This record gives sequence, C-alpha cells and structure tokens, in this order.
Amino acid sequence: MGTEKLLEGLGQLEIARRLKTSDCSRLTISHKEARGESFVGVTFLNGELRNCSFSHCHFKRCYFRKTHFNHAAFIGSRFVDCSFDQATFDGCDLSYTSYANCSISYQQVKPCLPDRQNVLHDLARDLRVNAQNRGDKTNVRHFLREELRASREHNYKKWHEVNDPYYQKYTVAQRIGAFFEWLSLKVAGWVWGYGESWLAVLRISLVIICVFGLLYWRLVKINGLPTNGLRECLLFSFATFASVGYGQALADSLWGRFCTDIEAAIGLLLFGLLVVVLYTRFSSR
Repeated sequence: MGTEKLLEGLGQLEIARRLKTSDCSRLTISHKEARGESFVGVTFLNGELRNCSFSHCHFKRCYFRKTHFNHAAFIGSRFVDCSFDQATFDGCDLSYTSYANCSISYQQVKPCLPDRQNVLHDLARDLRVNAQNRGDKTNVRHFLREELRASREHNYKKWHEVNDPYYQKYTVAQRIGAFFEWLSLKVAGWVWGYGESWLAVLRISLVIICVFGLLYWRLVKINGLPTNGLRECLLFSFATFASVGYGQALADSLWGRFCTDIEAAIGLLLFGLLVVVLYTRFSSR
C-alpha cells in the first residue's frame, strides 16, 4: 500500500511494473506525501526523493543505497533493517525518527541534525544505539558526542533561559537540577573529553601540576628542596602528582602534607582516567 501511494501519478503501466518487483530504482520521486504507511522490501537504488513528506511511516528492509534525499521529511518515521550505504541527505527533517539495524553513518546525517537540542539528543541516542548494536564503534563515538553536547546545551538553556517561552515551564527545582547536570557534563568534557580525549587528560594534569607548584612556591614551605625557586617547586609538584617522590623533600606542616596528599590522589585519579581513555581508543581499532 505504501509503495502504491508513493508511485501515484507515474502512470498505470509504470505502477504495475514497479509494484510487481517493489523496485523504485533510479526514480526521481518529488512532491509526494504519505502518512502512517508501511514500505516493506522496497528498493530505491540510485533514486532521489525530492520535497517528499513521510510522517510516521514504517520502512522495513528497504534499500536506499546511493539514494539522494533532497529536502525530504521523515518526522516520526521508523527504519528497520534498512541500508543507507552511500546515500546523501540534503535539507531533510529527521526529527523523532528511529532506527534499528540500519547501515547509516554520522557523516551522512550530520547536515540534517535537528537544531532543537532535546530533539537532537533523542535522535543522536537512537542512532548511537543503532551503531552500537551493529558494532560500529566509530559512529558510536560520533553520535555519543552529539548526544552529550545536546544534553549539555539543553540543560544550560533549561536553567539559564528563563524568558524563553519553551523553557518557562520548568520549576525552580528542575532548573537547579539542570544546572548541576550541565555543570557535571561541562567538567567531564573538559577533564577527559567524555572518555575520548587523552589530550584533555594531559591538559588538566598540567594545570593541576602548575597550580600546586605555585601553591608550594608561595604558601606551603617544602623542606629539602635545593632552592625555594619556582622551578624546584614545579618539579616537586610533578613528582608528587606522579607519586614518585622528590628525594628528601617534604612539606613541613600539616596543611602542606594535606596539599601533597590531595595532589597525589588527583594524580592517581587522572592516571586511571588516562588508562581508560587510551584503552577505549585502541580497543575500537
């Protein structure tokens, strides 16, 4: 039934031929509309869907290889066991779509990702799960970053945009919760790139070493250093961070020992995060 709706107006002989084989290959279908229809086993190889609207439709085992989607809307549609290999999307609306065991990549849908952060979050999460079930780790990472970015920006607007008509519905308690959720995502992204960036871990490690080095230089007296200069304090901070010791150098007060213990604990934590990030990156190859 879905295919018949799609091919309406092509001519009776052409409709009969296409329905017999469910083959819509190399067709340019434009300005067609379908709502709540089912398309099962239809082939759209090397075709083009231009200015078409498919609201809440169901596509199962459809073949979209090398299909060009040009300003097509698939709001609320579901795709199951569909192939999008080498398909291209241009100006399409993929809001509220869902996917199960479909070959579709981040680079394909990137130009058509929704602007609304709550819609983008749900779409990216669905595509991440789809890629994860297919063992596609590269696209899992791409969609995960989009999902987290959308969640971060949505929570930011949720507590910050008090005059936005869409976000006015949230209560004070919800805004407070959104603030802490945004803050945790912001910190996680800066500290270790959500488990993806070893450079982020090295960056925050360098910042910690410098901060504690300045602390030892100005506020905490360290006994056993050759000099009390900034260079020696930074070297002592690095040794403390790495938990390797720096000769006989020790803090001479309870406050100083507390600072060195805190830095050593942070160093162990960040070393663990670095191991996790490196394992994640290399295990996905």
